[in-house]
Amino acid sequence: MHCGSVLVLLRSWAGGVGEHLPASRGEHGEFEAGFQIWLLETGIHSPCVSRLELGIEIDQLIGGVDEPGSTFKLASLLALLDDGMRLDDPVEVGNGRITLRGASHRDDHTPEKPVLTLRRVFETSSNVGFVQSVEKRFKEKGREKEYVDYISALGFDRPMGTSMVGEAAPIFHKPTPEAIKRGSWHKNSISYMAYGYGLEVSPLHTLALYNAIAGGGRMVRPMLIRELARDGVAVQKFHTEVINPSIAPARTIEAVRESLVGVVEDGTATVLKNPYYKVAAKTGTAQQDSYGGGRGQVYMATMVGYFPADEPKYSCIVAIWTRLGAGSSVIYGSSLAGPVFKAVADRVYVTHHEWQKPVSDTLPRITEPPRVKGGPMTAVREVTGGLDIKLRDDARRRDWVATRADSVSVHASTLETAKGTVPSVIGMGLSDALYAIESRGLRVDFSGKGRVTAQFPSAGETVRPGATVTLTLK
Repeated sequence: MHCGSVLVLLRSWAGGVGEHLPASRGEHGEFEAGFQIWLLETGIHSPCVSRLELGIEIDQLIGGVDEPGSTFKLASLLALLDDGMRLDDPVEVGNGRITLRGASHRDDHTPEKPVLTLRRVFETSSNVGFVQSVEKRFKEKGREKEYVDYISALGFDRPMGTSMVGEAAPIFHKPTPEAIKRGSWHKNSISYMAYGYGLEVSPLHTLALYNAIAGGGRMVRPMLIRELARDGVAVQKFHTEVINPSIAPARTIEAVRESLVGVVEDGTATVLKNPYYKVAAKTGTAQQDSYGGGRGQVYMATMVGYFPADEPKYSCIVAIWTRLGAGSSVIYGSSLAGPVFKAVADRVYVTHHEWQKPVSDTLPRITEPPRVKGGPMTAVREVTGGLDIKLRDDARRRDWVATRADSVSVHASTLETAKGTVPSVIGMGLSDALYAIESRGLRVDFSGKGRVTAQFPSAGETVRPGATVTLTLK
């Protein structure tokens, strides 16, 4: 059951926005930034408890809408897949620039190839790829209304209904005669909508869609309030409310989940890739026209997704607004919002011990006894006994021994040599090797550290008193 409880939310404006963001001045130029963080509990293995761990005025969090940018491409991908496209279908992206009906569309980075699969279009966040796909599938076939109706059914044309006063309504245009007459819907509207422009929604709308994908297609209403109480007594409780039991067929949801993991593994969100748990996410960078005043253009950098990807428990969105000054280049979702998302996800991960493998499962299996250094027989017995290693005493109670291991045990053999010859110290630590050699009136020169792996002269060779034995340790 996906309860949709909001566990953490935060919004603020500041010159510097925390240790996980770039400084307000420096190599990237000047900027000021504001940010939102929403962490939504899917409720699969966690109790549905709504609590604000960080927060300020709620109306600031739900009272604003913005063009979502590339995070909206998930909605377009759903529409395309549900209309019959496949992830491996080719899409022409050319050099990442295209002009249609007088409107220019471009990618932020040069495409890998002139033709990409739909999967790579999504993973690399190609604006041109989505324009081409939506144009060919809907615009050129006179099916604009079908595309817009599909997006509308995902809930982007109405408030989320969070039970909070002041929630802003999305700005969502449809190809109706009235909208065309007003100019709010025009010949290029669908092309811009394909990659997240020409509509304005709250980050909570975007998060609700990604949470639905995490939940196998089941969309629930985010809960900001668990209960209302008077004098400590609950007078009204709020429960999980399903908005849409299935936003898309199971095969489409599975394809989209696969694509979101691909964005992290080999796409624009590799900043979230780690060896401990998988994340499914999407980056977004959107130029905003709704913020006046100040210096420089405002951008919204976003990272949204869920984790762990194979068994989702939390969905999260980080949205950061930057007003850039001269020389600044920090605007992208991957570089700006990504590190904050990662910090939140890592923090959640380390507090859930049940997600983590036992240390014994992460260590390599020991298939043979560990190496035991040669030296005093008493020390060898102490080490092998403490580690429960079988010891074969071939030294017959001699004081100093050399050691070797086979598949089941450690063998200890005598180090005694004829007078005037070099003892064998292979496998010993430096201190024991020094004692074994110097006690026979010989000198030692050595290099490296660890265990003795080579000696010269070799064991058993006859040398004069005071001769030097050279040791190599590794």
